[in-house]
Amino acid sequence: MGSAKVYQSLRSLLGIIVFAMGVPEPKVPQAHDLLAGSTKAVVTKPGSVEPTVLENAILDLYVRGLSRRKVARLLINYLAAPGESTDRRMRIAVRRLRNLEGRKWFRDMLWDRAMQKLDLSTPQILDGLARKATEGRVDAAKLALSITGRYTEQGDVQATQVNIVFGADIPRPSRHGIASQKVAEDEPIIEGEWTES
Repeated sequence: MGSAKVYQSLRSLLGIIVFAMGVPEPKVPQAHDLLAGSTKAVVTKPGSVEPTVLENAILDLYVRGLSRRKVARLLINYLAAPGESTDRRMRIAVRRLRNLEGRKWFRDMLWDRAMQKLDLSTPQILDGLARKATEGRVDAAKLALSITGRYTEQGDVQATQVNIVFGADIPRPSRHGIASQKVAEDEPIIEGEWTES
């Protein structure tokens, strides 16, 4: 598929996303008012930020794996005011996206959404792993079996280290083990010490 068709399909996909999310089309070419609050999130309570509709669309496009320039190209009408040259509008859109990426809350939301997408694709990942394992890939088979708990690497099993520590309170055995025990039993017990008979 040519790059023009890919761009066209992305453009139509963006149209669906924008329509579904309710992002309004700019009506007046010189209207800077439409963009005034479009990249400013609303702080609902201390420590939490509610993104705007435009920021939600940007987050969704980033989660889909689009680069900054592609997102800027798709949302140029929402990120830069019409009326200037396309190159200047593109630079403004890229700069706005870069500024948005610099905000911690935006990166946190992007991370959360990416983790949700990865978590939802876990069944497909496991199906692909099982398919490769049945095709004969040994590494895929080892990983699949280790996930199910049926395989352990030989290097992973470690012997448990046991330390036996003899304190000064325990009498050492002699050749006549019973005699040394009798001596220990005959000693008086000092209050506060623990002894074992």
